[in-house]
Amino acid sequence: MAAYAASKAFVLSFTQAVWAETRATGVRVAAVSPGPTDTAMNTRRMPGKRGPGSVPDTVMSALRGRGPAVVDGRLNTFQTFVFGRLLPASAAARIAERILRKAALGN
Repeated sequence: MAAYAASKAFVLSFTQAVWAETRATGVRVAAVSPGPTDTAMNTRRMPGKRGPGSVPDTVMSALRGRGPAVVDGRLNTFQTFVFGRLLPASAAARIAERILRKAALGN
């Protein structure tokens, strides 16, 4: 999970940098974080899980100028804000670890 989280952080940071570098060129760049999405690959029940139809709307909104990164769904946006801005990194990491461990065990 550490490598997965680190790769996601890299993609977000890289996207933000490319977005800034290409802003004046007309190129549109966005990192989209859909959160839990109801697909054939993701059949587990999860809070805040959204249908795949909501993601394209979020992508189009991002490409219209909301910025280099968007999160799909109110619950996912709220969680991103709490974990990324309000909680100390150590607390957010401990909570995320518990959530991911439970998800991996299928509880």
